[in-house]
Amino acid sequence: MADKGGAKGGAGEEGKEGEDKEPEKGCCDKYAECLVVTGKAVYSCCLAICTCIRECLAFIWYPCKERCCGCLDNCDKHYNQWKDEGFTDV
Repeated sequence: MADKGGAKGGAGEEGKEGEDKEPEKGCCDKYAECLVVTGKAVYSCCLAICTCIRECLAFIWYPCKERCCGCLDNCDKHYNQWKDEGFTDV
């Protein structure tokens, strides 16, 4: 009689196997999960691209700013010659 509840297990173990399984996802659930994964991938790609652009702009911003300020100073001295230390009327 020990063979009835032997190595393969009895009815109690079969019920536990059914409880551990998750219900199968439907078509809408699979589609929604696909949309979420795709959205995350697009977001991470856009974030990586924006980060690269920001780092490149930060790298070249200071030299461009200095050249623009120098150009403005030169134009200011050209049109307002009294602001230039080397300019004299005498």
